[in-house]
Amino acid sequence: MEQMFLAIFIDLNNIPSKIKLERLMNVLILSEQSNYNFIFAVKSAYGVLHSVSPEFRTELRDYNFSILETPRIGLKKNRADLFISIDAFETLYVNNPGIDRYIFVTSDSDFTVVMDKLRKYGKEVLLVCRKADETRQILAKSCDKMLFIE
Repeated sequence: MEQMFLAIFIDLNNIPSKIKLERLMNVLILSEQSNYNFIFAVKSAYGVLHSVSPEFRTELRDYNFSILETPRIGLKKNRADLFISIDAFETLYVNNPGIDRYIFVTSDSDFTVVMDKLRKYGKEVLLVCRKADETRQILAKSCDKMLFIE
């Protein structure tokens, strides 16, 4: 069985408030009928932690996610999207292990830039977002596959 290394980046401030991490992780692995052994080499969540439920924070810890608090600067903006983009792109240069598939859980159209770059380097990019997001049409052009969470 061939191994596929995955990196998942969660934008905590641009996900549905009732998301269930266990369900999401199962969907990511079971969404394909394949002979791959999926290995999550990178599991990271970024954002303002008090904006997500205590249950979700517990799930993140239970699944051994690295959690990076990105406090707000100004009234609305935090730098989670910048940190995620830099960390994702940095894995191309570290390349140990080489990531085959990048998964972004967000509805923020700022990620189109890093998704396009990763695809340019031959990486598969998957987006997980809400079906009702108005930005999903923009994001769809920059990824290989979309999964919807409701």
